[in-house]
Amino acid sequence: MMVLLRQTDMDAKSLPTDRLSSVSLTWCRSVGSNVATLSAARVDNLVLAAIQRSIDRVNNGAISRAQHIQKWAILSRDFSVAGGELGQFYFSVCLVRLVAQCGF
Repeated sequence: MMVLLRQTDMDAKSLPTDRLSSVSLTWCRSVGSNVATLSAARVDNLVLAAIQRSIDRVNNGAISRAQHIQKWAILSRDFSVAGGELGQFYFSVCLVRLVAQCGF
């Protein structure tokens, strides 16, 4: 399972918003999409197809099937220190949030 995060702008409290950052917007435009929010990018066919093409390219260069990315998901929000996903206990917090968001 590969987890994908699209970079978003932060609000005044350093929490991620739904607005894509300028870097993410530039990438979305480069694949032909006009989305401006993370929620729109998560369901946009152009964005999803571009990600899948990139994953297919990586998988084609993999030495074995064990190295293939077989499942992936775009999380509904970016990680942040203020949101509690990043910090001293990074891995345990991320794993708990990942399981909750992806429904495992």
